[in-house]
Amino acid sequence: MSRFKAGDAVQFNRIFMHKGIFVTQRNPTKIKAVREAAGAEAEYDVIFLDAEGNPHVVEKVKEADLLQA
Repeated sequence: MSRFKAGDAVQFNRIFMHKGIFVTQRNPTKIKAVREAAGAEAEYDVIFLDAEGNPHVVEKVKEADLLQA
């Protein structure tokens, strides 16, 4: 069972670059979709807003990479 559900506010637990944009813990983020498979860790599609407020989607994020906001 997944820890988060669609619409939950989350934070990434690290700083990384996604398609040329830095993603930090300060970017507003929320779960867009949840993928669950039997015997596997849940994966999430996460929406984050860049500095200008434009939405971007990071797909297949592992649960271990997310924190509750």
